[in-house]
Amino acid sequence: MLTELSAQGYQVESDEPGISTFRNVKLKNGEETIELVCSQMEPDKNGQEDITPEDEEWWVEDIYENGESFAKQF
Repeated sequence: MLTELSAQGYQVESDEPGISTFRNVKLKNGEETIELVCSQMEPDKNGQEDITPEDEEWWVEDIYENGESFAKQF
């Protein structure tokens, strides 16, 4: 997903571990901000606390656009 968003002009503003096995990626394109809330595809696989983005495959749980959750729309 990051590749597709980068192709649309989004730049990664931050990519940080979230709570537990989650990862938060914030992207920006002009005034528009998107935050991806991701979780590990296989959370028990490594059993480590500090997991880098490269260590795992990630599933997008929710997308926030300008602070508004897409999951709440469904």
